[in-house]
Amino acid sequence: MSRIKLYTVGQLAERTGVTVRTLHHYDEIGLLAPASRGSSGRRLYDRDAILRLQQILTYRTLGLALDEISRILDDPDFDRRTALLEQRQVLGDQIVKNEALIRGIDEALAIIDHTSRKDMDMTALFGGFDPKLFEDEAKTLWGDTDAWAESSRRTKDYTKDDWAKYHAAHEKLCTSFAELAASGSRASSAAAAEHADAYAALISDWFYPCDAIHLGRLADMYEADDRFRASFDRFGPGTAEFVIAAFRARSER
Repeated sequence: MSRIKLYTVGQLAERTGVTVRTLHHYDEIGLLAPASRGSSGRRLYDRDAILRLQQILTYRTLGLALDEISRILDDPDFDRRTALLEQRQVLGDQIVKNEALIRGIDEALAIIDHTSRKDMDMTALFGGFDPKLFEDEAKTLWGDTDAWAESSRRTKDYTKDDWAKYHAAHEKLCTSFAELAASGSRASSAAAAEHADAYAALISDWFYPCDAIHLGRLADMYEADDRFRASFDRFGPGTAEFVIAAFRARSER
């Protein structure tokens, strides 16, 4: 009869890349107990413990907290094979989304590097994003406002060409903002106010009536969300800060 293979905590750490300190922590909180302890008190891990560790790491990769993972794994109805199949499906879906995001990045790089002579492929450029993710977030912030209702009414019938026109106009305006910021212009200058007004007009044309008060609200939202800041700063360092300050200055006039 073959003996059960056991691994010390050091051996398990070496083979899995999980630190000894982490394995000790998992043991202390009851998430991953060793199968037994040697005569010297060393932790020893068997096949079942290793498979449980694999489950822990997979769930961590999927974004679950340790206490949530513990509840799942310790549930009497937990089925390891079913869980693996479900995790495989989730990760497979993520791969598909990531591949779409990579295609979008490649499309953007081709445009920036002027290596693409074809028309901008909006499907490739934005195909990796989940619109519902941003829609739900926006609805949480603005869902009970007239602006949200008006924006939803208008955009529900927008075509791919419509969105391409909007993004082209937005990119042009952001580029102009970046040039103004790089020139050393003040966010309270007349030129900055003109740009802020142009941005408000763009929002009004495509989504909802946007006045100076709404520009102030947009400034707050853009400042609080790193994704918005990054979307402006890709046109040039400091563009986001300049846009936010320009919006605020315009809203206070």
